[in-house]
Amino acid sequence: MATTPALDLDLVRTLVLIAEEGSFTRAAERVGRTQSAVSLQLQRLEALVGHMLVARSKGGGVDLTAHGQELVERGRALLALNDEILRSLHAQPTHGAVRLGVDEGYTRRCLPEILARFAVTHPQTTVEVLPRHANSSRD
Repeated sequence: MATTPALDLDLVRTLVLIAEEGSFTRAAERVGRTQSAVSLQLQRLEALVGHMLVARSKGGGVDLTAHGQELVERGRALLALNDEILRSLHAQPTHGAVRLGVDEGYTRRCLPEILARFAVTHPQTTVEVLPRHANSSRD
């Protein structure tokens, strides 16, 4: 059984930048490469997908083909998911303890929902709620 080739996300990102900038040169500046390197990346992507993605004109402007438009649209979603996954994997988990001094009126009204949301996003953190009476002073 043959495997389907995978998209190279760097090549997809380059195509998206070419589309956003409307220029190979400006896209190259954004990725920190030369214009010729960006052209080669686009050629590699076109070879991979088997279609022309950009219609090049003598004036330097670029127009996406129908396949190019589809890949840019779907590629943006793919890149966003990739970036989100990497951000979540690199995020440092918060752990430890938090103490809250809360007026008793807020304790019953708002705190359960707030603490529930906090527990979902910070499962390694313990929370201690210390009821504070309205007439007590701060430490």
